[in-house]
Amino acid sequence: ADETMVRCDIRKHSWKVKPDPECQLDYGNGLALADGKAEIVCAGDTTLNSGPEVGHGMINMVGPFECSSSHKGDSMRCENMNTGNGFELSRSEFSTF
Repeated sequence: ADETMVRCDIRKHSWKVKPDPECQLDYGNGLALADGKAEIVCAGDTTLNSGPEVGHGMINMVGPFECSSSHKGDSMRCENMNTGNGFELSRSEFSTF
């Protein structure tokens, strides 16, 4: 995360996404959020093990972004506090708002 966007990649998940014909890299292993709506990540890299871990039941804020881990540690929710847009993801599902 930086002050302009946040990205959350997930190592294992059971949800499926339709392939994006415009993405020539890995697609569907995480979500990203900036000023607009959250989007499925198309990237040739990963953010796994690259940033601060948000512990179970904890909240991390960077710029306008607030990310929180559920108390069980089974889901992550990130929201742009300026726009109200965000996402929630877990191993079994994801949603954007």
